[in-house]
Amino acid sequence: MATTITPATLTVQVKEELTLGGATYDTTTTHTIANVGNISKRIYTLTAQTATTLADFDSSPTSPEFDYDDIKYIRITNLDDTNSVIITKATSGTSAAEEVRAGGSIYMIDGAKDVKGATSKAAQTALAEIQTIYAYSATATVTLDIEVVIATA
Repeated sequence: MATTITPATLTVQVKEELTLGGATYDTTTTHTIANVGNISKRIYTLTAQTATTLADFDSSPTSPEFDYDDIKYIRITNLDDTNSVIITKATSGTSAAEEVRAGGSIYMIDGAKDVKGATSKAAQTALAEIQTIYAYSATATVTLDIEVVIATA
């Protein structure tokens, strides 16, 4: 059976609106991402103080892994209204983490498949292919929800 799905273009907009002292500082950044053929959208409920695997990536994936060469777009949004979540992007040798505060999002746009971490304060000069994305709720007693969207070729 042949597919009936035709890849399409995903449009992502980031819009900022601010007026200070009567001056307007508005910016809209638009990214158009061609040839998106698959979309995965899921809400995860994170247990307090537990790491959860959000996605695995490989060059020759088996279900449910994603092919990192096909990554077009990733968005992770913290749906909690109070608590932060820690998102870790890991390679085979290193990992890098960032806090996503309540209501915040992080993005990887149009082929952003490479990441790198360090054990000390240093600028990175090379990247490695992402293998896993993890989420961690650092709160002691609260479960929280996050939304993960992954678009691939």
